[in-house]
Amino acid sequence: MTTGTLVPEAQGGTGKNSYTALQLLVGNSTTNGLDKLALTGNNSISVITVPALGTVQISLAIPSSTVSSGGTLATGGFVFVNNTTGAPITLTLSSALEPFILIKDIAGNANLHPITVSYSGGIDGGTTYPLALGYAWVWLGWNGTDYSIIG
Repeated sequence: MTTGTLVPEAQGGTGKNSYTALQLLVGNSTTNGLDKLALTGNNSISVITVPALGTVQISLAIPSSTVSSGGTLATGGFVFVNNTTGAPITLTLSSALEPFILIKDIAGNANLHPITVSYSGGIDGGTTYPLALGYAWVWLGWNGTDYSIIG
């Protein structure tokens, strides 16, 4: 992936205009340069220079997927649930899908066909979390051991 304009090293850049998973550039006011930091998760970074302003914008691509039936989730990030089964479904999490996972009922029928989010390692002291209202959602964060409900 190549995006943006090359930022020369002499101007505080790295001489590159694309970055891949686990790389993040942050401005360092002490040296007027850029420091490379590590990210956790499977995300991509792109750097875009704005020559007139002399700034760098960093964008983070967050994975997203849409599921229409129950099963084990393969990715984290944003998971949109369009339940077309006409029955309740269970979404099973594995450990550390991403630093966070947001699960959203986009069909609006969780009140009729509830969505159960399940993780055997724990979700705030339990092993399941129900989404039972139309358009319901839950935001979970991986804390290194289990999932915590953020919102």
